[in-house]
Amino acid sequence: MAGISATEGTEEETKKQGKQRKKVGGKGLRESTVVVQIASDEHCSGAACSVQRKAGQDAARSRAAIYGYPAFLMGPPAHYQPTYPPAAGKYGGEGVYRERFQGIQRIQGIQQEEWRRRQVGKGEEEQKEAERRGKEVYVRVIKDPYPTEGIKFDDEDGHYIAEPNTDLTSRYKIVRVLGQGTFGKVVRCYDRLKKEYCAIKVIRAVQKYREASMIELRVLQTLSERDPENRNKCIHMKDCFDYRNHICIVTGLLGMSVFDFLKGNGFVPFPGSHIQHFAYQLFTSVACNLVHTDLKPENILLVDAAFHTVPYTKRAGQRVKRLLNNTEIRLIDFGSATFEDEYHSSVVSTRHYRAPEIILGKYSLDCVLVSNAKGMGWSYPCDIWSIGCILIEFFTGEALFQTHDNLEHLYMMEIICGKLEPRLIRQSSKTAQKYFRHSGKLDYPNKDTSPSSRKFVKTMRPLAEIVPSTSALNIHFLDLLMKIFIYDPSKRITAREALSHPYFFSPITHIDTI
Repeated sequence: MAGISATEGTEEETKKQGKQRKKVGGKGLRESTVVVQIASDEHCSGAACSVQRKAGQDAARSRAAIYGYPAFLMGPPAHYQPTYPPAAGKYGGEGVYRERFQGIQRIQGIQQEEWRRRQVGKGEEEQKEAERRGKEVYVRVIKDPYPTEGIKFDDEDGHYIAEPNTDLTSRYKIVRVLGQGTFGKVVRCYDRLKKEYCAIKVIRAVQKYREASMIELRVLQTLSERDPENRNKCIHMKDCFDYRNHICIVTGLLGMSVFDFLKGNGFVPFPGSHIQHFAYQLFTSVACNLVHTDLKPENILLVDAAFHTVPYTKRAGQRVKRLLNNTEIRLIDFGSATFEDEYHSSVVSTRHYRAPEIILGKYSLDCVLVSNAKGMGWSYPCDIWSIGCILIEFFTGEALFQTHDNLEHLYMMEIICGKLEPRLIRQSSKTAQKYFRHSGKLDYPNKDTSPSSRKFVKTMRPLAEIVPSTSALNIHFLDLLMKIFIYDPSKRITAREALSHPYFFSPITHIDTI
C-alpha cells in the first residue's frame, strides 16, 4: 500500500468495512511557482532592522509595521486625542466620570490604556496569522511541454486517469494505481531522478479538494520541520507539485495498511507483543501536537509487510496465521488533521473510532479539554480515544463499536466503559440531549429501536471481560485502556503520560509473541 491513504473514512466506506469485519469476526518541462501564502519576514534582517527614534509616534509606528515590531509597543499615534467627557455609555455616565476623575490627564490615561489593550489583542491575532502564513507550502506548477488541447486527463468525477507506463511529469512514471478514495487516488510511480519507487497522492481536480489538500501539505511540512529524523513515525512528504490541475503529494513507498494485513489474516488478533509495539508508536505519533482526527487501522501503514506463518488452532477452518517480521508503522492521511488553535469541525473521526465528546457536542468552559483548548468541543484527547479503539481491534480482531447510530453508539459505550457522568450530559449540545430521558438515562431501547440492534447490543461486554487478566501484560494493558476510555477528555490519559505507563515496561512472555 502507498504511503498515503487511498480511503477517506466516509460513513459509506465505514459501513462496507464493518460488513467485512462481521463476516469473519521535470526534464523538458516549464516550471512556474504558485505561492499558497507567503511568509512576511524574509526581507527583515541585518542593519535594515535597526530603528532610530524620530519625532512623532506615527513615524515610529510606520517603522514598526515595516520591520515587524508589534505596533502596540510604540503606544498610541500622535494624532490620537481622547475626548472629555467620554460619551455616555462607552465608559459610563458623564456625571460618574466627572466625580471620579480629576482632569483630562487621568481620562487620557484610561483611554490610552484601553487603546493599548485593544492593540495587544490585534497584535496577537496578527502574529498568529503571520505564523500560519509562514507555515504554508509553495507548490510549483508543472506545465506540459507540448499542446494538450482535446486530450482528456480526468474522468467525470475529476479523478486523474492514471494509466500504467504513462508519465506524471517527465520525472515520474506511473506503474499502477494503488487505491482510490474521496479526495483522489494513490499511484505507485518510479522516480527517474532518484532512481527509486515512490507513492504519489493525486488530488481530484475539484476546487474544494484542492483547497483541502493545502491543509495536508502544511501539516506534512510541519511534521518534517519538527521531526526531521521521523521519531514520531508519521509519513513524510518528499515533493509536491501541481500538474494538469491536480495537486500531487509524493511520499515514500510503504507496505499495506494494518487493516489490510488484519483482513488478509482472517481478522486473527495480533500477538500481545505486536500490540504493545503498535501502541507505543501510535502514542509517539500523536504526541507531536497535531490533532489527526481520523485515526483508524486503514491509516496506519506497515513499513514492511513481510511475514511468516505459524500453526493456529483457535478457529475452525484456519490452520495457520501470519506473524509480521517487522512491526514498525507509519501514520498517514493528514487531510483531516488540524492545529490546536484552528477551526474545529463539529464532526470528525470515522464512526467506529469516534470519541464521546464528538457525539455529545460542545462542552461548556468548565469542561477543559486541554490547558489551551478555549472551550472547544474536542481536541487532542479525541485521538487518544481512537487509539484505544484501535488497540482493542488489534486484540480481538473486530472493531469495538460496530455502529452507525449515535444513540446506539453511546449505549455501547456505557456497556463497555460504564455510565456517562450526569455533568457531561448536562454540558452536551442540545442535539445530543435528545438521546437522553429526563432521568438522565439514555433513551435506548425505544419504540424505534430495531430488533437487530437490540440483538447486537446484547453481545457487548464490559472492558474487563474483553481483556481478561490472564497475564501481566494483559493486566497492564487493561489498566491503560481504562485510563483511555474516560468520558471526560480533561481526565483522559495524554499521549506523553501513556508512554510512561507500566504497560510498556511489562515483560514479554512466549505466549505474548504468538
